[in-house]
Amino acid sequence: MFDPRDPRDAASAPPAAPWSPPLEAIPSAAPENPLLRIRSPFVIFGLHRSGAREGASRRMSDPARAQLETALRRTSDGDLEAEGDVVRALASELAMVCDRGDADEDGELDPVAAFRHVSVRALTDDTRAELLPALERGVALAFMALLRDLDGEGRSLDGPLRLPARRPGAAPRSTEARAVAAALVRMEQLKEGGSLLGTLSVVMDLSVDRCAGALRRPSDRVQPEWAMARAWMARELDLRGESHGA
Repeated sequence: MFDPRDPRDAASAPPAAPWSPPLEAIPSAAPENPLLRIRSPFVIFGLHRSGAREGASRRMSDPARAQLETALRRTSDGDLEAEGDVVRALASELAMVCDRGDADEDGELDPVAAFRHVSVRALTDDTRAELLPALERGVALAFMALLRDLDGEGRSLDGPLRLPARRPGAAPRSTEARAVAAALVRMEQLKEGGSLLGTLSVVMDLSVDRCAGALRRPSDRVQPEWAMARAWMARELDLRGESHGA
């Protein structure tokens, strides 16, 4: 799995178990949150979808990256308005890189690869260690926003997604984006904020430590929730086996 920082050993999850609410609430990412509404047309931080495939292979312009870096730093300080700007900007980036013309021969899109492209475009070597947790949180919220609007701004994601299997050595599972979106809605209904952890841990296949960084919580508190979220999503989406996370 792609890790833009030094590789870390990820904690392995226990056998599949029903999702149960964690003891401590995860920061809310409920569907009705107005911060996750995507503006149209996609013109955020100087980004746009015309020439999308050409733009996806290049880094952001220096002014656009500087503006995003400032917003990411503000989100780390709890600025909700800045987080809304980050989510809309990263939704634009994801829609740009998740072009079905770039899908593999099976027509699948890889969310982890999409995150890789966005992180390479958005972060430099000098800012990666500082801003990666905020970027991962923003990308997860952007994925959630797009998955909730597959007939609109999220249409580039509509179709099969490649999600990691949970069994060592097992091939990735092809899962329809609408099934993923429905599972995340059910998880959010079970526990407020559960869909954010489900997106981080399953759609983006992040380790316990990296999920904890994105959630701004201690790893030891996140670990049991991470394991339960992965097990629950695996059962809902038939992701058999074990994957150790990025």
